[in-house]
Amino acid sequence: MEKAGIKNADPGHILVTNGSQQALDFVGKIFCNEGDIVIVEQPSYPGALNAFRWYISRLVDVPTDERGMIVEELEVALQKKPKLV
Repeated sequence: MEKAGIKNADPGHILVTNGSQQALDFVGKIFCNEGDIVIVEQPSYPGALNAFRWYISRLVDVPTDERGMIVEELEVALQKKPKLV
């Protein structure tokens, strides 16, 4: 962790999950409330979409190209004041 610039990490700061689906579920549970907006790339990992649908009311898709999210589309989506991207 120190190599990544994180100097105050100890075992109590680490949460081990049983894969990305469980980790995404925790993110939704901890950070999202009903009515929050989460921006996701399209196409997106179905497991992430399912995890977030339990905790929020709105997913906003942003199209992608070979370099990731299309920046101009992301800028428009960010005007909706999302909780997470």
